[in-house]
Amino acid sequence: MILQFESPPFIQVRPEKSRSSNLDTPSVFRQKKYLDQSNLCNYNYQMFVLRFPLFDILQGETRHRLIIAPSDIDLEYGGVEFFEDITVDLLFSRFAGTISIKANISTPLRMTCARCLNAFELTLESAVELQVKTERRGAGLADFLDEDFAFLNDTNGVIDIRERIREEIILDIPRIPLCRQDCRGIDYTQSVGKAISDPRWETLTKINKEID
Repeated sequence: MILQFESPPFIQVRPEKSRSSNLDTPSVFRQKKYLDQSNLCNYNYQMFVLRFPLFDILQGETRHRLIIAPSDIDLEYGGVEFFEDITVDLLFSRFAGTISIKANISTPLRMTCARCLNAFELTLESAVELQVKTERRGAGLADFLDEDFAFLNDTNGVIDIRERIREEIILDIPRIPLCRQDCRGIDYTQSVGKAISDPRWETLTKINKEID
């Protein structure tokens, strides 16, 4: 497993029971504060969320599901409420000196419809694909801030997809949120009807009827 260590240098995770007994179902993890060799440290674990030491990524394919809080990746956006945890399904494929990373992200959020002004909830689905090439003189950290490809030191490199995941979620937020595609907006006819029924408009209403 990518996130299980005999001597954990970065992240300690707590495995949770899978909802399915299917062997193809990815294991579920919730990232927690990391450990030193002796006991739990009170460090800010937020900076270690979605960071993966290269030496812990096995050859072949490995799948994992991570459950993270929006605050873990400083996820905020005007007019959007992130009210539940985010699910990140990861597929690591490592063959020789190449690592590909596929992340499917599920983000529940609450917004206000641009037409009817009612609050509604939706689950935002995002996807990220990244590539890493390992080499002796590669960088110590791959954060993918500028592009989806990185050269990484093959001995002590670390893959950090925190900012990339956060960026992808924000880019996929609807700029014109609609509770449904056929939303007709506010029903102004009801407001007009109520206004005409006001006693102060009775004289004008009678005149209009006589003209008709």
